[in-house]
Amino acid sequence: MTEVSQAYERGDRKAIEKMIAVFGQDPEAIAGAEIASRFVKAIRRIAQLR
Repeated sequence: MTEVSQAYERGDRKAIEKMIAVFGQDPEAIAGAEIASRFVKAIRRIAQLR
């Protein structure tokens, strides 16, 4: 999950989109309550809305 945080800090949208594709798009597939897990869940939910 640190990769997601680092990509976000860099503003690297392509890297984040690639991670979403690799890890799937189901927000509920992410377990955990730490910031990184919540961030990935939010990204996946946003992607579902698009």
